[in-house]
Amino acid sequence: MQFLKKGDKTVLIDRNEVYTLEKAVDTLAISVFEDYIALKRDEPNSNNEKVTEERIMLAMDVLNSLSGALSATKNVG
Repeated sequence: MQFLKKGDKTVLIDRNEVYTLEKAVDTLAISVFEDYIALKRDEPNSNNEKVTEERIMLAMDVLNSLSGALSATKNVG
């Protein structure tokens, strides 16, 4: 992985993917929601992984941190 500055944005390059902070927040939010639904249905998620409440809570902590960082960058300037 590699971080690059592009204009006023920092991007993360991973293999063939380019991630912005916005994309990271969006992707994680959808993933957390999918895991929540899988947990409620007592089914594995789309990666065929067992979902636990602890896993969702950890992902929510990460999502909260990323969302806070995104909000802070929007309020600068």
